Amino acid sequence: MNFNPYAQGGWANPQNQDCISNVPWSLSSPPQPSVYGALPFSYESHSSQDTMHRFGFKYEKTILQSIVFGPKNRPYFRVAHDLPKHGMTTFTNTEGHDFAVIDWYGSPEVEMKGLMERQAVSFWMPLSSDGMSRSMYARGKWFSWIPNQNSISLFVSTHGSMTPCLYAKIYQDSKLKAVILEISTGAIQIGLLESCVVAAVLLQSGNNID
Repeated sequence: MNFNPYAQGGWANPQNQDCISNVPWSLSSPPQPSVYGALPFSYESHSSQDTMHRFGFKYEKTILQSIVFGPKNRPYFRVAHDLPKHGMTTFTNTEGHDFAVIDWYGSPEVEMKGLMERQAVSFWMPLSSDGMSRSMYARGKWFSWIPNQNSISLFVSTHGSMTPCLYAKIYQDSKLKAVILEISTGAIQIGLLESCVVAAVLLQSGNNID
């Protein structure tokens, strides 16, 4: 699988691999907590030193048919695709409720119940003009997915003009034969877990998402 979902070439790593600078960021009011309440909610700012939580997408052939295991190896989500048709991918929580869907027919579209109305994936996660990153709008803020060595990292500004810091990253674990999503406590507290799970599937699907 081609890991870089953006374009050929790499991203120049700064001295601090968890932070980037010289990037315009816009902050808005604090968003609401995760709809699943994975962790207590807080309005506090979170730094790049935040605790990271691992979620593994385990599958046989494609991430579009996977089980997402979280801390303590507990199953958190199920990703299912209506094979053999090139149609819908659904995301289900442990209570059996579908919380997101990707429609692959034509130009891919995505919807997250209670979080985001149905829209084109290319609108929700637009590719930058230089093809080196993707933005993502979630919980009232703009984030950026940026290739960083063998991972794809999610960055956001912490406060004002402070250097944007790491909130999540996606990479492949060859030993576990799984795609790993690491997400910070702060990112879960502001409700990014579900968005990052959907984004991970989109970026690792091997499908054209534009």
